[in-house]
Order: sequence, then structure tokens, then C-alpha cells
Amino acid sequence: MSTITLGSNTYTLVTLPANPGFVDLTLTMDDTVAVVQSPFVPSQVQTQAWPGADGWKLQGTLPKMPNSVSGPWIGFLAALRGRANVFQAGDPTRTTPLGKAQGAPVVNGTISGGNAVSAYALNTRGWHASVYRQLLPGDYLQIVNRLYIAVAEVDSDGSGNAVIQIWPSLRETPADGAAIKLINPVGVFRLAGNSRPYHRTVDGLVQVSLQATEAR
Repeated sequence: MSTITLGSNTYTLVTLPANPGFVDLTLTMDDTVAVVQSPFVPSQVQTQAWPGADGWKLQGTLPKMPNSVSGPWIGFLAALRGRANVFQAGDPTRTTPLGKAQGAPVVNGTISGGNAVSAYALNTRGWHASVYRQLLPGDYLQIVNRLYIAVAEVDSDGSGNAVIQIWPSLRETPADGAAIKLINPVGVFRLAGNSRPYHRTVDGLVQVSLQATEAR
């Protein structure tokens, strides 16, 4: 185990066992939005999205495992100490972008007012110049320890700059020059609850499932 810093908080980071992987994984995008609709004039609707109150949820299920294989996973659950500690995880089916992803992109922090906390746009540089479809909608990217997803196509301009429309919103203002990880990107999660059940069948096989939310 090691430590990891998210904003002003430092957590103990527990390593997710490599094998076996999840046989079923659900990543959920969750936003906090209030909608008020007039009961008298249904077309009159007020919508309020709470800034920064968006984030990932994760639900994963592992295959049934013999004791020799399940041990590291049960130890992992124990080491999480409920919601106290955190782990890193990503989408195992999308470990590389579908876009061209040419260059060595980094955060561009030189633009005044850019990359503010809760923003949905990220200014970047370091791409190969004038490349169409550097990223495609649904491509993941990791900035420091945060997992984001591109919500629109990304093209680089003649100077190798690009603005990425992202979800969720920026958690912190990333440092100028911070690397943008496009291969095997992960985010940081904590369990959704303190209880960690694991199911053991009469034939001695163990099955583990977990629910987690993005650590903030």
C-alpha cells in the first residue's frame, strides 16, 4: 500500500488485484441536477445543476474463484477498511483511445481563466499539429489521479493545441504541463459502504462484487 493525494486530502491507496479481472463492470456517470416544472404551465421548467456535484460510480463482479485465487481479493476488501482507503480502477475494455491520439499532450495552463475548478473544458497542448479526430467521444483520459471522458470530438490546431470537452468537471486546476495519460487511464474510488460481503458456495468457490464511488 502507498498514499495518494487528491486535492487537499491524502489517502491510503490499496492495489487492486490484477487477476482475475471483473467479468461484469458498470461505470455510472452521476450528476446532481434539480428540475422544477410548473404544474400550471408545464412548458415552464427551471433546471439547476450543482457545480462540481458530478462523479463516477463503479459496480464490479468477479467470477467464482477457488480459495487459492480469491485470497488476494478478500485481502483487498479487508485492506480497504470500509470507506477509509481508496483504490484505482478504469474501464478494462477501453484502455486506449479510439481517436488518433498523436503527440505528447499536456495541460495548457497558460490561458488566462482556463482550467478552472468545475469547468467542463480542458486546455491542452503538445499534440501533433492540425490533426483531425485526436480524440473521439467516449475516449478516456487521466489527469494526475482523476479520470475524465471526452464528450466531443477533439481536433488539434496548427500549433498543436486543443480544447477537450470533458466529463466530469475538473476537480482541481491541474498544473501547467501536467501529463495527460491516454493509455490505461484510471480514477480513484472508495467503497460505497463499509460492509464488504463475499459469497462462498457449498462447493468452496468464492464470488466477490463491490460498489464504489469516485473519491473526492
